[in-house]
Amino acid sequence: MIADNLSNIAYVEYAKGETKAAIETLRQSLEMARTKPGPEHPAVGGRAAGLAYWLIEEGEYAEAGQLVDEAIAIRRKALGPQHPQVASTITIKATLLLAKGQFADSYELAEMARKSLTETMPAGSWQIAAAMNVEGAALMRMNRFAEAEPMLVGSQAGLKLAPIPNLADRGRLRLIELYQRWGKPDEVQKLRSGKG
Repeated sequence: MIADNLSNIAYVEYAKGETKAAIETLRQSLEMARTKPGPEHPAVGGRAAGLAYWLIEEGEYAEAGQLVDEAIAIRRKALGPQHPQVASTITIKATLLLAKGQFADSYELAEMARKSLTETMPAGSWQIAAAMNVEGAALMRMNRFAEAEPMLVGSQAGLKLAPIPNLADRGRLRLIELYQRWGKPDEVQKLRSGKG
């Protein structure tokens, strides 16, 4: 199927750092998939979720919000509300809210996603780590440093397993940001030197 091939090409482009090209290719794939296999197919939800994530990184929040809501609705209907793909998509929504400065709402969704993923995924999975990291970042942005630290520290190993380029680096930067905001320069130095 052409839509599947385009989706694969988009992910290769993204992995190579060609974000804008990847976004356009995945948009084409998504539009094709909405026609066949159809707008309520889980593949459409997956493509919408991936595209939303990339658009968040580009600061295109309005389109990202529409896509992530579409992805959640499709995945809930097709896979059931407790499916890990639903929770992972809720993590993307939490990431969007974090980027928009809606920290309390981001925290609430990330916590919900983490709890759901903990029930359905093996311990140490990168999906749980991703939700933990967003949850910790939201807590940090609300200056709840002592609560944020175990989430951000605990997510580091799992993020290294993620197939998403730069996710582990982003998680490490959030941990550095935590220690900077918290006034712990020794911890910042350890992380920057690779010892933390």
